[in-house]
Amino acid sequence: MSKPLKALIVEDSEDDALLLDRELRSAGFDLLSKRVETEETMRSALETQPWDLVISDYSLPGFSARAALSTLQASGLDLPFIIVSGTVGEDVAVECMRAGAHDFFPKGSLTRLAPAVERELEHAAQRHERRQADGSIRKLSLAVEQAKNAIFMTDPNGAINYLNPAFEEIYGYSRQEALGKTPRILKSGQYDRTFYERFWQRLLAGESVREEFVNKRRDGQLVTVETSVSSVLDSEGRRVGFIAVQDDITRRKRAEMEMRKSAERFRSLIENAQDIITVIDPQGVFL
Repeated sequence: MSKPLKALIVEDSEDDALLLDRELRSAGFDLLSKRVETEETMRSALETQPWDLVISDYSLPGFSARAALSTLQASGLDLPFIIVSGTVGEDVAVECMRAGAHDFFPKGSLTRLAPAVERELEHAAQRHERRQADGSIRKLSLAVEQAKNAIFMTDPNGAINYLNPAFEEIYGYSRQEALGKTPRILKSGQYDRTFYERFWQRLLAGESVREEFVNKRRDGQLVTVETSVSSVLDSEGRRVGFIAVQDDITRRKRAEMEMRKSAERFRSLIENAQDIITVIDPQGVFL
């Protein structure tokens, strides 16, 4: 099957451009190409249509491969840039590669063109995948750093190796104070050893465990958190640590307690009142 390829060719000789075209087609590429020979026409081509790579002669009247490379770099596009020249020596080739060109060979060695294109297209795809992965990691990192939930990670033995700013805010421990410690620093003393043993047994069995904890801040105050803990696995399924996400529900729990106390006080007042108190539905039936 032919491989689609969009090539921007920087070349002042139409015959040489046709040779490049023929070489790529014979190698199995379904080629769409455009020849440009000035900075203006190259910039316009880059802005108006997507390209897979740029192939450039080294020296053109009023333009050059170095200038073409600068034009490509200024566009912000990450395209393979291959220089094909008939007269340039090895020292110039090395200089161009250092400037950012991806390959350089003489016009008399066009048999190298197709393999070079295949290789550089693959490298460009890999760079694109890395950028996408890096972008996803940056977004995830921002989300975790800005989350209102306390989020921390540990190694397989439970030592904390990452925590976000919300952890510091909720518990009062600085990053330096908490890193390397275990979550034992948060123990409030309200749970016995059996509780924690069951918790860890479930985690080590591969469960994602969700529990409500009363933990202790650095200053000794108690906080209630809804906690979700899961194993972190590598690409081969081996456990490399744990991640915990905690929602501080202290205020909500206090509000619920106050509501229960108010309801109990109200019920006590009603039950012990000396007046007759009744509740009747709309049909007049005593409730």
